[in-house]
Amino acid sequence: MAKRWLIGSCGVLLAAAVAVAIAVAGSGGGTSGHGILFVQPRGDFAPIYLWRPGAAARRLGPADLWADGAPAWSPGGKSIAFSGQISSGGWDEANANDVYVMRANGTGVRQLTHDSEQADGPFSETDPAWSPDGKEIVYERAGILPNNRIATISTASGRERVLPIRGTVLAWGAPGIAYVTRDSPSIKLYDPRTRRSRVFVPSATRFSDLAWSPAGRLAVLEEPSPHHNSLVVYSRAGSELARLRVKASIPVACVAWSPDGKRLLLVGHWGTANPRYRVWAAGLAGGGWRKLSPRSMPNCPVG
Repeated sequence: MAKRWLIGSCGVLLAAAVAVAIAVAGSGGGTSGHGILFVQPRGDFAPIYLWRPGAAARRLGPADLWADGAPAWSPGGKSIAFSGQISSGGWDEANANDVYVMRANGTGVRQLTHDSEQADGPFSETDPAWSPDGKEIVYERAGILPNNRIATISTASGRERVLPIRGTVLAWGAPGIAYVTRDSPSIKLYDPRTRRSRVFVPSATRFSDLAWSPAGRLAVLEEPSPHHNSLVVYSRAGSELARLRVKASIPVACVAWSPDGKRLLLVGHWGTANPRYRVWAAGLAGGGWRKLSPRSMPNCPVG
């Protein structure tokens, strides 16, 4: 089986509203969960594209899709979760986003959430992230404040469970669901088994992405100033294990771990109208960032 770098979900807000998720295949190839997923608006639609090195990008899923934010690879790389709208008329600000899943090849699209059927709505479901076993998806259920909540849904039965927590920037790992609070920025950890949450990282720093390692360490992308980012790694108990400075020349979109949990992966971008992406990696012991992608990744084709 080929080793994979896997970013479950990551995104960046740009003028062109582009989002990216990535799973870069190692030697050995494969057909599931390998490649880079782009979401790029084209007129009234924002379809998902899959790009692999040496191949042309191809569209996944329906053509009449507006995907909002970044899609998320399932833990096994066989499925993709995304939030958005599917409509022949394109995106409509009067409508809300729902969570969908599809196979890695873009077939079998299924709608999991149904905003129009919510009695206490309207709500818009965004920022989906998979559970470690791939059986559930957590997402932000955004509506009229103060009704915003975080919820989970079973990918098999469609059973939705609204959690007693509020937040954004979600990551689900073995220790629990990590999320960023909206009021005074901090990271909290919710345990679905005990249904209790606790402060994991108390801070006033702006957090833009979270990623769990296979061993249960949390990588946090911090933005302490407009001029640089920092990657901080925390233990299961919330103590700081490592801090890596990201130079200003790498505008970071998202972060992930290598399969062995020894290195961190960054996706950087530059430009706004037609942004380009590049991948960097670094070990926790330092040594600087090394480019993994030899060239900037291509923009998605139209249609």
